Amino acid sequence: MAFVSFLLMLSAAVLFVLGIAGLVKRNGTAKKRFLWMGGAVILSIITSTWSTLALSFLLAAAVLLVMGITGVIERDGTARKRFLQMAAAFLLALITGSMIDSPKEEPAVRTEEVADVPVDSPDEAREGQDAEQASAPVTKKPAKETEKAHTMGSPIRTGDFEFVVASVKEDQIIPSSNEFIESYETENKLVIVDFTVKNLDKRTRAVGSNLFKLKDDQGNEYNPSDEYEITALLEEEDLIFEDVNPGLSKKGKVVFELPPDVAHYSLELSSGLGWSGGDYEILQLK
Repeated sequence: MAFVSFLLMLSAAVLFVLGIAGLVKRNGTAKKRFLWMGGAVILSIITSTWSTLALSFLLAAAVLLVMGITGVIERDGTARKRFLQMAAAFLLALITGSMIDSPKEEPAVRTEEVADVPVDSPDEAREGQDAEQASAPVTKKPAKETEKAHTMGSPIRTGDFEFVVASVKEDQIIPSSNEFIESYETENKLVIVDFTVKNLDKRTRAVGSNLFKLKDDQGNEYNPSDEYEITALLEEEDLIFEDVNPGLSKKGKVVFELPPDVAHYSLELSSGLGWSGGDYEILQLK
């Protein structure tokens, strides 16, 4: 349970950073990310032990410190209030931290003397083993099942998600159709994956670009590009923590930026974001 609470707090911290980034970039995602962050913090507190509860208050104090410094810089009159709230959160972290129980010593294991047992000579023991092996039935080990090779355009299920990778394109530019946004150009290799993901679960699931990871034949791993210019150019096709109801699908694109000399790579598909993931399927792209 403590591990789950830690993952929730880690997710809340990530969402907080994304929310601040949304405020700075003014792309309209800040409110949604802060709401997700609040939900993660509440769930973490519900599932926490004293140690993770103390960590929660300490994280809250850090967040309030950042907000207080922001208030000082912007001079909006909220700095004093945020610093007082930070002090209260820090005090609660100290109180809950003092309540953490120290590890209890395990009781000593009682040992009893074992009566001497006569031991067969090596020749007698070997003869007994040969007799047992001769009388034991011979069983064949089942052949190891070969992993199914996934293909482009075919449904690939991992967990409660079903992916269909429609196309993969390599380029060094993402052109813009908006006069206010410039095209994105690079000397590296851009791998653009066009996909559809379907929710097979009985509850609403969150999907995003973090469901994907690229691996080359040298073992290097690449995360989706988070460049603001690419996100702006993809617009609605860039999925960032989008909710998908049961039985429904979402189309999107994910972009990876690789060194220009990478020739072979595969796509890793995850069964979920954060603690809901853990299962993966591999699609060889090139």
